[in-house]
Amino acid sequence: TYETVNIYPVLESLGHKVMIFPLINQVFSREIRPLDRELLDIVKIMKPDLMIFLEYKNTISVEVIRDITEHTSVTTLFISGDDENFSAYVNNTFTTYKPAIEKHKEAGCPNVIFGGYYANDKIYKKYKGKKNINISFVGALTETRRLLFNKITMADIAINIFGNGWPDSKILTLSEYVLLINKSKVNLNVSIDNIGNKEFLQVKGRDFEVPMAGGFL
Repeated sequence: TYETVNIYPVLESLGHKVMIFPLINQVFSREIRPLDRELLDIVKIMKPDLMIFLEYKNTISVEVIRDITEHTSVTTLFISGDDENFSAYVNNTFTTYKPAIEKHKEAGCPNVIFGGYYANDKIYKKYKGKKNINISFVGALTETRRLLFNKITMADIAINIFGNGWPDSKILTLSEYVLLINKSKVNLNVSIDNIGNKEFLQVKGRDFEVPMAGGFL
């Protein structure tokens, strides 16, 4: 995941002791409440200085985040994707989207930090070899992407698609993803989010990962 590849090693290199609480295998499970209890237990036992979290589909409940923020000595930092759901329950929120700064403040976060994305140059490397894949895309299925890719395939242009939700697709490992970037002549980036009736352009991790690995985005 983005945080284990890019955030975790940087914190370690700065001399911090870092522990990962893995959520990825639980994302599609209906039984998520035991994760709440497990996280609370770890916080009470380990007594960390800082808890950084990236939420996905409410895997951890807001009640537990609020409990940790208000009733323990742990400072909480929420790295926000597309929502403000947890802003009211943390000490700090980090966002890469300037218009979201005021939204997070209005939602109740006392400290909103604005910054950019990063890609690990020890992982995203350029390999020697032939580019034998014309076009590829790595990312989850959205309606915007589905409509766009349908138009492209109807124009008799083949695309290799990988990610959650696509039929007959697979989830790539990190090494497979970097190899795909290197083998592809074109790496597609569709970073449009529909909110209400408006479209917003977004910055994604692949904006940095693909060029760092020597790919054409």
